[in-house]
Amino acid sequence: MRASNHQPDNIIRSAAIYARISSDKTGAGLGVERQEADCRELAERLGYRVTHVLKDNDISAYSGKPRPSYQRLLELMQNGEIEVVLAWHTDRLHRSMVELENYVTASERGGVTTHTVKAGPVDLSTPSGRLVARQLGAVARYEVEHMIERQRAAKLDAARQGKYLGGQRPFGFEPQRVGIREDEAEILRDMARRVIDGYSFRTVAVDLNRRGITTQHGKTWTALKVRNLLIRPINAGIVLHQDVEYEAQTPAILTRDEWTQLNAAIRENRQRSSHPGTFRVHLRGWCTSR
Repeated sequence: MRASNHQPDNIIRSAAIYARISSDKTGAGLGVERQEADCRELAERLGYRVTHVLKDNDISAYSGKPRPSYQRLLELMQNGEIEVVLAWHTDRLHRSMVELENYVTASERGGVTTHTVKAGPVDLSTPSGRLVARQLGAVARYEVEHMIERQRAAKLDAARQGKYLGGQRPFGFEPQRVGIREDEAEILRDMARRVIDGYSFRTVAVDLNRRGITTQHGKTWTALKVRNLLIRPINAGIVLHQDVEYEAQTPAILTRDEWTQLNAAIRENRQRSSHPGTFRVHLRGWCTSR
């Protein structure tokens, strides 16, 4: 039998706290920790007993990716193991209308009420309460879509101006690509010359490791890492965004002529890579020549 939403005031109801943050670049989980603290204060103020704390850190509710803790929350609701859900805001629970409808169903089956720190109680037991919840869900989804639209426009504008588009420091460049790091740039040029001369990615990686040269993260080289480094258009002063090339603001490590030769050599390298014995011949010829 479904639990009732109405209980005597002197009965302490069991509650689950759900906290979520879309992006946690540091991995410290500070966003979800703050949400939990605020929800615990809310539970104390309302007289609820927190029996479960569920967190989805660095997971978007908009992307549709699985949220393990959210799925566990729905199970607790449907199984009657909790009576209240506490969240910092309704948009921490869902930004998808499909998810909202599933949440409404779970709330009805388990007789579960929802309270949020910022938006107050959410009554899903009445048509008017569900209407409000759906309106909040629609607004939350609009906000995410509008934010994504602004980010895409800003990134396109930055690409057109040849600006840094974010991400980790590229090998051969200073942080945020403000300039060239010459010691790494010279290594990159040497790698490009080797590939242009016919050496394989694997051969280049072996020689770099033999000489004690590491990646920008202090790791050893592999053929894939060499390839991924050399095929970056930014090496030739090109910002590539959505398959369109723009002139970079910062200086190039390779000339356009070197870039053209390198791409031609990579195509030839790919065709030749299946031939037996290529690696051994290249490695022996390079190492004895140095």
